[in-house]
Amino acid sequence: MPFLPAKPTSLTNGDFVFLALVCAIYCLYFHPLSRFPGPTTSAISRIPLALRQYRGRPHVEIAELHHKYCNIVRIAPDQLSFQNLDAWKDIYGHRKGGAGENSKDPRRQVLSKNNLLGADRENHSLFRRSLAHGFSAQAIAEQQPLINKYIDLLIKRLHENAGNPVNMVSWYNWTTLDIIGDLSVGEPFGCLKKPQSHFWVTTIFGSLKYLSYVRHIEYFPLFKFLSPFLIPKELQRQQNAHYIDALMSRKPGTRPITQLDIIDHAAVLVIAGSQTTATTLSGTTYLLCKHPHVLSKLQAEVQSNFSSEDEIDFNSVSRLPCTMAVLNESLRIYPPVAVSSTHVTPPEGGVICSEPIPGNTYIDIFHWPTYRNSQYFVEPNSFIPERFLGIDPRLANDKLDLNCIGKNLAYLESRLVLARIVYNFDMELSRQS
Repeated sequence: MPFLPAKPTSLTNGDFVFLALVCAIYCLYFHPLSRFPGPTTSAISRIPLALRQYRGRPHVEIAELHHKYCNIVRIAPDQLSFQNLDAWKDIYGHRKGGAGENSKDPRRQVLSKNNLLGADRENHSLFRRSLAHGFSAQAIAEQQPLINKYIDLLIKRLHENAGNPVNMVSWYNWTTLDIIGDLSVGEPFGCLKKPQSHFWVTTIFGSLKYLSYVRHIEYFPLFKFLSPFLIPKELQRQQNAHYIDALMSRKPGTRPITQLDIIDHAAVLVIAGSQTTATTLSGTTYLLCKHPHVLSKLQAEVQSNFSSEDEIDFNSVSRLPCTMAVLNESLRIYPPVAVSSTHVTPPEGGVICSEPIPGNTYIDIFHWPTYRNSQYFVEPNSFIPERFLGIDPRLANDKLDLNCIGKNLAYLESRLVLARIVYNFDMELSRQS
């Protein structure tokens, strides 16, 4: 009788349960990250982390985990969240002594490998060099007439609506969008003129929520087929409709900047160059209205330094310490970016905050929980601009470092807009529901 191979046996439901149990036991007790504290559900599955993103509250929920456990929390089977201040340079900085670099999350690169946010280290350096001059303090200062044109229009529009409740979140967004549009692609979006948002901008902002879903789906290979269905058809149509043409120079010996690079960076510049500043100004305005005594100090500083509005410019607002302290404290209370920039340790592992971390571990720092940490700030949930003035010994040990490539534009633009708003108007929160 000829030899017949046995039929392959199919896995039963019981087999799947057994395998899941074995994987859970391994993750809980034998995985290289098992020594780090965190919820049991997070140790055995990425689903809790994905749900935090889906609920739109990852910053708040991660803060709660750090408060419950410690400064290093396991938020997924192969992922850690840090709140140690030294972790900033250990995760995102260059490694010394030839140690392997922490790379960006490859799943993030699937969505944005052609811009600063998702590029690998080589292309990130190329993109940063190409953009750095445009974000220098000198380059931004040279654009003051252009920026003033849109702030003038904002002030005019607000005078037209004086005495009536206005949505300052919208007005700030329209102003910063027109500014960054003119700065980056040579043409405003016309938001202040209409006033309303441009469809291209609405498309970008509308995509953000769905792109975060797609990014997390990448962690679940069996469900990747769902990605095309997560973004509404109308939004997909709008994404395909927008097009930007621009010119970027490159240094000899570097690869050329492609049209795809330009389109990706246009979206990044619009978001980073407008939403961050608008969010800062919105948060600042709300906090000032909630704290009238701080608003009074700010008004006194502006009124005492300027006899006419024409005197308010980039140079003069840089000499307003209270204004800068208010903006910095608002950035701490309401950081514009609520999510983290996930990186991955090299295969051989690395050391973060003196802790040996296994290779291929996803590592994060969330801004919002870190800025609300009582280890680093006295009364972290309170709006106290004095912590940035160095006049209160009680706040002397607060950790005040904030940094990013676009800070020059954000700081100059925010100070100028805020000073002129305070110079022109009294503010209070609307009592309308």
